[in-house]
Amino acid sequence: MPQGGVDEGEDFLKAAHRELEEETSIKSVELLKELDGTTIYELPDQLLGIIW
Repeated sequence: MPQGGVDEGEDFLKAAHRELEEETSIKSVELLKELDGTTIYELPDQLLGIIW
């Protein structure tokens, strides 16, 4: 799962494409569906700072 942020002047889709390529070298992708809102991950306290 690509991680990273959205650069200044970049929208979420552009950021997703950039992150995917940076972390997996995948360049050819097709957007199937865009969801409204954001996804929030809740990690157990013992994993904070270790993963993600």
